[in-house]
Amino acid sequence: GSVDLTFTVTGDDACTNPPPETMTLSFTPAPTADAGADAITCAGEDYKLSGASASNQLSVLWTTYGDGTLADETTLTPTYTPGASLTDVELIITVTGTGSCDNVSDTMTLSFTPAPTAYAGADDTICEGKDYTLSGVDATNYKEISWTHNSTNGSFYDNTKLEPRYTPSDNDLTNGEVELIINVTGSGGCIVSDTMTLSFTPAPTSDAGADAIIC
Repeated sequence: GSVDLTFTVTGDDACTNPPPETMTLSFTPAPTADAGADAITCAGEDYKLSGASASNQLSVLWTTYGDGTLADETTLTPTYTPGASLTDVELIITVTGTGSCDNVSDTMTLSFTPAPTAYAGADDTICEGKDYTLSGVDATNYKEISWTHNSTNGSFYDNTKLEPRYTPSDNDLTNGEVELIINVTGSGGCIVSDTMTLSFTPAPTSDAGADAIIC
């Protein structure tokens, strides 16, 4: 952390040499900055940075050349709110060191993909005792699809299809309805959902009565 530098002067033969003079040179660790890996997020979504690091810092400050805004820009985990443009933006972390150390900076690039959309279809009603195949479903800009429900024992046949088949449970029939939810994940990682309600009508019954004999 330090070194002693000694200065010794030797005079002429007839002179008395002055005592050596010593000074101590101390060192402060140089600051480091890492903005983290480049990332992709969905358009219109706030993005909270993670993975950034700094060491030996007096302070941290984030800046950007994009048309969005930064919140908590003096922390390692700021939040970036995109502007209207979907072009890539650079997010720069600048770390101020202690002592006479120069500032250091690092940059990460944030890219955007179109946000996904989800429509589970219109609410519908079926007769109890039948399976139901979803229809009129729509999803865009998605990486994957997953259907869920609020049923106790109902089940989908392949819940990753856009329009899967649903088998109601006895609990669904008792409740009179069940909610079927489509969850759409975009390539940027954000998720949107939509719900349709499937209702049930009791199945009709018939009884012709006992056999009879007449004249």
